[in-house]
Amino acid sequence: VEPQDIVDGSRIWAEFNEEALHVAARIGNERVLFVRFERIVMDTRSELNRLFDFLGETFSDESLAHIQDHKPMNSSFGVATSAETLTPRWHDWSEDDRATFIAIAGDMLLRLGYERDHSWATAPELRPAGR
Repeated sequence: VEPQDIVDGSRIWAEFNEEALHVAARIGNERVLFVRFERIVMDTRSELNRLFDFLGETFSDESLAHIQDHKPMNSSFGVATSAETLTPRWHDWSEDDRATFIAIAGDMLLRLGYERDHSWATAPELRPAGR
């Protein structure tokens, strides 16, 4: 699924995450492991260990090397290689795009814990230059 614009992308993102939460509730949270991109970037080894433990598999340095050697694709966080470069792309969106996202998917962003409230969309330091 490839979104065509901010409306489409926001809707798809919210729907996919809603479905993931629904499946987790239906089959039981103990059978679901939520893995966040930013946790893999910030602490790859421990996050992979957590994933392998959940799957009942043995962690290997080969797996770690594979993840570290490949750049992430299609992430809301852009290409991040360390905690220092990990900044959500939605902070760079135009004021109109942020408002559109909040209207369509803002509550999901909060439910997933990516933001505490919607102030990120109106904070002066997040507004593009010239606005």
